[in-house]
Amino acid sequence: MKRIGIIPALALVFALAAGAQEASTERVKTVEELYFEDPLLGSLLDQAMSINRESKLAALDDIEEMLDSGSLGDEDLVFDILELLSAEGVGRVVREANRLVNNYPIVRRRAAELIGRMGSELSEDMAKQAKITLTNVLLTDNEVMVKSEAAFAMGKINLQDDEDIAEVLSMLAYAIQIQTNVAPDNNFAYAVAMAVDNIATRAGGVKSYKAYSSLLTIREGNYTIKVKQKADEVMENLKQYR
Repeated sequence: MKRIGIIPALALVFALAAGAQEASTERVKTVEELYFEDPLLGSLLDQAMSINRESKLAALDDIEEMLDSGSLGDEDLVFDILELLSAEGVGRVVREANRLVNNYPIVRRRAAELIGRMGSELSEDMAKQAKITLTNVLLTDNEVMVKSEAAFAMGKINLQDDEDIAEVLSMLAYAIQIQTNVAPDNNFAYAVAMAVDNIATRAGGVKSYKAYSSLLTIREGNYTIKVKQKADEVMENLKQYR
């Protein structure tokens, strides 16, 4: 499946398409056509594109309900909407009078959470795309609460390929090292430790030394006893897979 990813807002309105094959010449649906075919998805896209924070949060509520009920419909389009919202105010910037007006960390945090959930419940291809999107969040977001959610979500996505798993562990090791050096945050460190633990448990063990590197960074960093104890606990859990 050809994925669209995060693209400029105006292009998104005309370019988000469901299920387009790599070599397909099928015309891209307009928002009006999408409304006609699936009013809920059309509404979700409109709400996601709105400048209003509450509209974006309402779209996220609807997506969560769809996940709960197993009625996502067009999974690719729903994921594209989440990907857009995960970059709201960072990758997708709207300014009025040279002032940023769409910096909504709570929107990005919830989008990251739902991306992790889609990556855990749906296809392996969706998990791979979730890995890429969450990596972008960790690399570009300036709010630690958003990065904490992205780190935790990385531990939930259902990756099967050893190379993909190694990439996630390397990203987590890099992110915790940077955060520890710049501004240690207990929630972020705890989320990283839990992500490493969840990845190892799901994979039946991990061979990447980056998993240990993340935990050692936490153990040696300026974190609370509770957070360091979590790192120690995960370190012990890793040993059983040797």
